[in-house]
Amino acid sequence: MSIFQDTYKDSSLAPRSWDAYIGQDKAKERLRIAIDAAIERFESLKHVLILGPAGFGKTSLAEIVAKESKTELLSLTMTPNYDMKKLFNRLKEFEGGTVFLDEIHCLSKKDQHFLLDLLEKKKLSYPNGKVEYLSIPLTIIGATTEPDLLIKPLYDRFPYRIMLQPYSELEMAKIVERMALQLDMHPTKETCLALGKASAGVP
Repeated sequence: MSIFQDTYKDSSLAPRSWDAYIGQDKAKERLRIAIDAAIERFESLKHVLILGPAGFGKTSLAEIVAKESKTELLSLTMTPNYDMKKLFNRLKEFEGGTVFLDEIHCLSKKDQHFLLDLLEKKKLSYPNGKVEYLSIPLTIIGATTEPDLLIKPLYDRFPYRIMLQPYSELEMAKIVERMALQLDMHPTKETCLALGKASAGVP
């Protein structure tokens, strides 16, 4: 039993459910409401931008959103020299669902412009002028540690912008405990609190 009287309802080190994802309660509630509303309307969840420091759980949150939305997940990490043609080809092969673009701010401003039509119209506008349209259900989740590097039109294309908040010492202790339990370790409450504090707020 948890020394903090919580239950952790999945067995992986990284959280795979709302209950196992400790902290960020406002973000989780907002996303839950948005996902439930989209499912009720038989629509794809509108695009989401997750903002927060490295190690705050952006990838785990995207994975949970895809799972709760009952969609497949395509996860890609953006780089300064990312080939947009490669990205568009991956999307053409994708059968629909949630696409996670991690480190989206790494794209050059020019390449960020190529994402505008994708988010708004599911339109693939290639650098050579070629244009194609996707007919699949599509939710884009972008993640960034540096939102100031995003061009404003791209930032504005995300209806849901989720800013992750600092973790409290108690939340960090719970995260330590949860991960320890997955490894069949049973630290004391004092140990969890000490390790959580030593982690400097980064899960």
